[in-house]
Amino acid sequence: MKKEQIIPFLTHYPSLFIIDGLLKVQRKLSMSTTHLENKKTAAINRILDKKFGANYVQETCETIEPNYTLWVMWYQGFDNAPELVKQCREQLQHFCPKEVQIIEIDKNNLYDYIDFDEEIKQKIDDGHLSMAHLSDLVRAQLLAKYGGMWCDSTILITEPIPLSIFEQPLFTLKGYPEQGVFFIKSRWTSFFMGGTNHTLFVNLNKMLTKFAKMNLPFIDYLFMDYCINYICLHNRVANKLVNQVADNNQAVFSLLNHQYDQVDKQTFAYKLTYRDEQLLNYIKQK
Repeated sequence: MKKEQIIPFLTHYPSLFIIDGLLKVQRKLSMSTTHLENKKTAAINRILDKKFGANYVQETCETIEPNYTLWVMWYQGFDNAPELVKQCREQLQHFCPKEVQIIEIDKNNLYDYIDFDEEIKQKIDDGHLSMAHLSDLVRAQLLAKYGGMWCDSTILITEPIPLSIFEQPLFTLKGYPEQGVFFIKSRWTSFFMGGTNHTLFVNLNKMLTKFAKMNLPFIDYLFMDYCINYICLHNRVANKLVNQVADNNQAVFSLLNHQYDQVDKQTFAYKLTYRDEQLLNYIKQK
């Protein structure tokens, strides 16, 4: 958290500030964080209750025809992206089914696909939205409005992407439970998801858009995931969609954790970070 963000965060979310501080200490000491993670999730759910309420996320959608579009974004433009992102782009183009259209989103074509009101546009122009949270807003609206599949620009594709995932009501990478974020429990990964039933994404888009206009600090880097969790708690259709996704891509976090021996043919996508030079060297050697 940047220095200028500390006071607003502490002002609006004092209990979360304390919990996050204690979690950092426990992780540094390799202590169990289960109790504090539960407290943090409960605290965030209480905040979402106050800001939205269960009735706000009850919208449901019918399953529609598949949209064979894969969305990927680098706001500054892929020509200006880090080398690792460019490598991921090449792999995506190579392994994407020929029936699927890859649409690359950047600052120059963003509003060809996205309808933000002037208030949010101003926050983007003023730099008051982080790139991570802007990406959250963009993916939620794209999936709610058009469908298709979202893929983070730091996903390395190493095997052909099955065309069938675009035809499922909901598809998301999962991975091993012990490798996922605590409250998610490997039920989903927001960096690769989409489908033909937009119930989850319509409600997610509503939440993120409304929150972005509240002039509040975003609660957490994983705020979108906490919103998905909240929707699943209160919307039976969304919860069913998430729970019916079969286990898949169980080695998705292996490269991120430098567990190169766990790379396998059953996993077609791996989460990376462009800040890791070791990962870039690994890709170049393959």
